[in-house]
Amino acid sequence: PEGIMLRVGMTNPPHIIEHMQEVARVLNHPRVFKFLHIPVQCASDKVLQDMKRDYTRADFELLADYLLEHVPGITIATDIICGFPTETEEDFLETLDLLAKYKFPVVNIAQFYPRPGTVAAKMTKLQSGIVKDRSRRTTTLFESYSTFDNLVGTEQDVWIVEYGKDPNYIVGHTASYVQVLVPRDEALLGRRIRVKIETASKWSVKASLVEVLAEAPLLPQVSISRTSVLPSPSHLRATVADHSLPGRNLRLSQPVEDYGEEEDDEEVQQGRTAASAKGGPNAGARAVPVSNNDIISKAQPEPGPMARSPEARRALLAWAGLVV
Repeated sequence: PEGIMLRVGMTNPPHIIEHMQEVARVLNHPRVFKFLHIPVQCASDKVLQDMKRDYTRADFELLADYLLEHVPGITIATDIICGFPTETEEDFLETLDLLAKYKFPVVNIAQFYPRPGTVAAKMTKLQSGIVKDRSRRTTTLFESYSTFDNLVGTEQDVWIVEYGKDPNYIVGHTASYVQVLVPRDEALLGRRIRVKIETASKWSVKASLVEVLAEAPLLPQVSISRTSVLPSPSHLRATVADHSLPGRNLRLSQPVEDYGEEEDDEEVQQGRTAASAKGGPNAGARAVPVSNNDIISKAQPEPGPMARSPEARRALLAWAGLVV
């Protein structure tokens, strides 16, 4: 629909390295956020091979370099696993070198944890002290560089999507998916506005309103604990196993890291990301299906009129492209 922005989620390097031009064209579309989550996990080719990953550091850098050149302003998020059983100090230093080179604004840092039944689970684990030390060193490097200082003083278009953890602010995103905090004004929810960036932190920027650029789309809203957002079609689709049951709705879990898509490989990422451990920018609510007919929030047990309305439920599902 007009006024709606799409954010592409996560992909692994071998899935898109042959389609870089097409991916760049999509990310340059005016209604697509210039954001992509590409896990690297480790910069050592030897460790990547041991992880059963079908790419090399050179492959990852080729992809990152192409997107940085052809999608101006893109935000690339990545994942790093510290302490894989075969990782040596030299291997680990290669990962630090990659992080220092690109200074990714979003990095999910995790310690290796073996998943039962996998080849990696049978490997001899590194000493926990070594793993923790590498995780701390990676986090220290990540926190050592500025992320959004270059935006201070600029004007940016921002799509406002939710209330902030701080009740004095509402939250939106720039075209590059940078989180922006704007003084609270409920009338701005769902609107595209122009702001002036006043200050920057590691996780977000604060801005003042310059002008309202677009009215809020005529789409239903759902209240989820502290947040009022326009629900994404993917979340709605994920909650409906049978499209003939429009009464099935959302049960909203506690906030989780938005970038935390699960991996389906030898290793499992464990622990919170560097960003989320600091209360980072991308915490949101994840939806799971339930059989009751109300939209429920743990922090808001009594559903509001929108949640109780069958018409509202049908509108939500219709907007998501479901057969109702």
